Amino acid sequence: MFKKVSKAILLSLIISLLPVNIQVANSTEILWNPGLSNDLDTYGKDLIPGTKIRNTNFIVYKSNPDELIMKIIMDQSFEDRPFSGKGRNMAMWIFWPKSYCWSKDTANCEGLFTVEDPINPATYPSSKSSEYVFVQKHEKAANVNVQATSCKAHWWIESTLKLRDTWSFAVSMTCLGMPKEFGWYAFSEIDVGQKEVATDFTSVQTITYPFHELAAKAYKKPVDLTAINLLQTKLNYIENSFIPIKNASQKTKSKDKKLITRQVGQVEKQIKDNSNNLKKVRDSSVQDLVVLGAMNRILNSSINQINALNKLLNRKPIKPDIIEYYGKLDKPFYKKGETARFWIEGKDLFGNAVTNGTPLGIRDSDLVFNFSPNIFKISPSYSDLSNNGMWMMYELTINSDIGTHAITMKIGNNSEVKIGYGVN
Repeated sequence: MFKKVSKAILLSLIISLLPVNIQVANSTEILWNPGLSNDLDTYGKDLIPGTKIRNTNFIVYKSNPDELIMKIIMDQSFEDRPFSGKGRNMAMWIFWPKSYCWSKDTANCEGLFTVEDPINPATYPSSKSSEYVFVQKHEKAANVNVQATSCKAHWWIESTLKLRDTWSFAVSMTCLGMPKEFGWYAFSEIDVGQKEVATDFTSVQTITYPFHELAAKAYKKPVDLTAINLLQTKLNYIENSFIPIKNASQKTKSKDKKLITRQVGQVEKQIKDNSNNLKKVRDSSVQDLVVLGAMNRILNSSINQINALNKLLNRKPIKPDIIEYYGKLDKPFYKKGETARFWIEGKDLFGNAVTNGTPLGIRDSDLVFNFSPNIFKISPSYSDLSNNGMWMMYELTINSDIGTHAITMKIGNNSEVKIGYGVN
């Protein structure tokens, strides 16, 4: 028998609406604007025109002492669409506690992040807007276990010394956990296929932010709609999948037509309730994991009910979830005691890689791994964000005996999958 879903499950959990406070980056009252000098280092013989950096700059406004606006000022103006796949590559590195802590020889950065240029953005704003990139975290050394954080850097292009010559972006110091003293440098290159790609680096510098104690007080955790958008996509998928079922139920000559009709009516009502409840959750500025988890379980139940109807109507089942997950190990064979690296790939309903910044789940209960007797050294979490279609890099110690084995993984509403490996 199909379950009737009560709105009380969600409505009792939704917290009263709070106003959303969006800080404006171009407020006129400046709190901090240190004068920065720059010594440039060029690696390679010849820079492609438009690559050279003139300087970097920081601004913090009184309206939000937590929001650090960082600028990379170019020696020439940007082209019309500089981030549209023409070989441009640039980033700001942020680190602490010491200069060059990111070197593999030391690998002792307590914090190491990059803010990288966007890829084919929808627009090129001239002030802070909805365009953003996720800040990437490196593990103690440069380019080690790089993962997207949940911290967004809203960016824009402005004119500082020349027309449209400055790439600016705003980061939350509290979100990144930045201390009072931190370091930074910027780099830029344009690769158009030349034999030797020349790269421009600014000098490595450190600075002390004198208003650091005000940052945490000003920080307001942003409303992250990523999980809500996933739920909305799932609801849209359910609604679209239900239309042909409703049509088929009206035409069927099955002896169980009355049962089918009754169940179709129940699912239709559930979909309407889901839509109303999701709107209430979206409108709330507080995103409680219990609420999101309950909403996700209800939507998964709707998919299961749709597939039960598909079976009664002799129709093909729909996909059980909006993302399909694939687990992969870095090698087919290991020695006992060896460290294995494991990553997860995700594809959407159309077989495309999931977009950057997609969380691995809504709650940790969405992730079920059985790696026994192996032990995770770095384990997956629902809040991990995808990068280039993958969640990586996880590590586990291989404790299995010699022979062939399999580990299992179940994420979301998908079926359990097995990943085979051997120990020799």
